[in-house]
Amino acid sequence: MLVLLIGLGMGPRPVSGFVPFDLSNFLASGNEYACDNSSVRIVRPKTVEDVAEAVRLFSHVKAVGGGWSWNQPFFCASNGSAPPNPNGYGYGKNGSALAGAPPPPVGGTANIVMTTLRPLLIEVDEQGQSVTVDAGVRTIDLLRYLADYVTPTAPSGYTLPAFPWFVFQTLGGAVSTGTHGSSLSHKSLSSQVLELTVVLANGTVRTFSDETDPFLMKALRVSVGQLGIIVHIKFRIVPEMPVTRTLHRLTATQYLAMLRAAQARSGRGGAIGSERCANQWNTQGDLPAWMESTEFFWVPQRHEYIDISRSGVFAIAANTTKEALLGYLYQPEAILDVNIRKVPFDQYETAMPVASMADCWQGLLELLYGADNLDGRAYNGTVSPLSLLASLTPNGTAALSPSVIAPNGRPDYGFRSNPLIRTTGREDALLSNTEDGPRLWLNIEDYLYYNRPVRRTNVVFKRLMGYLRSDPRCGPTGIGGGGARLHWGKAGWPDAGCWHGDKEFPNTWCDFGCAVRQLDPKDKLRDSAPDRWTWEGVPLEQCCGPDGFRRGDPACTCRVKHARTAATCPPPPFYTYR
Repeated sequence: MLVLLIGLGMGPRPVSGFVPFDLSNFLASGNEYACDNSSVRIVRPKTVEDVAEAVRLFSHVKAVGGGWSWNQPFFCASNGSAPPNPNGYGYGKNGSALAGAPPPPVGGTANIVMTTLRPLLIEVDEQGQSVTVDAGVRTIDLLRYLADYVTPTAPSGYTLPAFPWFVFQTLGGAVSTGTHGSSLSHKSLSSQVLELTVVLANGTVRTFSDETDPFLMKALRVSVGQLGIIVHIKFRIVPEMPVTRTLHRLTATQYLAMLRAAQARSGRGGAIGSERCANQWNTQGDLPAWMESTEFFWVPQRHEYIDISRSGVFAIAANTTKEALLGYLYQPEAILDVNIRKVPFDQYETAMPVASMADCWQGLLELLYGADNLDGRAYNGTVSPLSLLASLTPNGTAALSPSVIAPNGRPDYGFRSNPLIRTTGREDALLSNTEDGPRLWLNIEDYLYYNRPVRRTNVVFKRLMGYLRSDPRCGPTGIGGGGARLHWGKAGWPDAGCWHGDKEFPNTWCDFGCAVRQLDPKDKLRDSAPDRWTWEGVPLEQCCGPDGFRRGDPACTCRVKHARTAATCPPPPFYTYR
């Protein structure tokens, strides 16, 4: 197995709600993560006042952007949970009402599309080193605008301090889900936000900042759409600068040694298994410089598909010195319609604490390849008897089960693309995955479920997800007491009732509940996963103060009542689909 390291130095009017043709994510098939279209309407606003009017008119609303999410309930205002909302009118191919048709009814449930606001706002403040932008603008379009914003004080333009690998999300969606690149100091896009202008559940428009609303800003930075509809975002910016990109090839064990040294330097060391230890992760520690802006592409056991994927990495990550927009790695736009939209896949991402990242990584290698084969090279055409693949067939390495044999006849380790590994520093956002300390992210993709003659579970991939989501070496939180956290916008979310916010975020979950109680007390903005957004049994009415949940009060314990426990949920990774 090979690891590729890429390092960088560096006036009000009526609002109509139309029956949607399709409300789903970006996959071309349009029916893998589709919302229930019988009970939800789509509003396409042109102004901020349109957004506010829609919030006032409809009883339940959610914002949607570019559709780049696998977390279906989080972007669906309803999935059949609301009463059917019949057409009541005809509509044309573009979703507009036909001539003579009655107006669409108001009330009920609606998704509000944030990409239709016009004119688009991008306003640079050079003196304040900031940019204010509409939430419906794509990340890449803001980056290109800033790079071309050339002035005497910025002869090469501007850029964001750090930005993600995938840059085609709307900025509102990216901020709401804690989307990130690889930076311990600049962290996610959410940490680069200076102000947020939000349409609240009562239809009013309000701007928040750390100076005016310090507690609510902590909640709004990563709010997953639960506190309001973001319409404008003010980001920090920095002048464009040249960065040098270098590409290194490392074996899995060489990378493990680097992680082990960094884990030790963080001052924590060893697997973490208690909330007491979790509370110690409040600094990024004495981490090595190479972790600051470094992305790794993990190349699993070789076969023809991974070799093709690896060649793609080399094509975009060659050694070079360029300005930051071109120097930092991001997904090429040319492949969006050629590949990404047309080839179905599920993307998962988990965040493990830097304090135990080497332990988690070693456990993953041992599970996948066997403790005697960490580099994935010791066996030619077969697998280690200690590996996961051997455990999935009754005859061990002598006759692998057909489910773990690749089309080329070699053992199939479940991957068709290179996993991506990054790090981000500790953030103060209540629902940031790094609210308790810096974390290492592992982004992996499952193409096998969809792209075989008959759909069936990618058993190796699912077992790896089970390890990541439950083993204490990968984190101290979760329904079973261990495991890495899930990215808010991606796949891997457990069955209904099997994700417990008070266990995943023991330090901040009830603080966020206080923010919900303050900004959306009637749950107008709650999405179609109500089992996840619950504080049942917690006395928020008496335990919420101006700065959040009163933990010092003996009567205030953040312990939520849940209908299901780990014992009554599916085994790790706690979901039955795929």
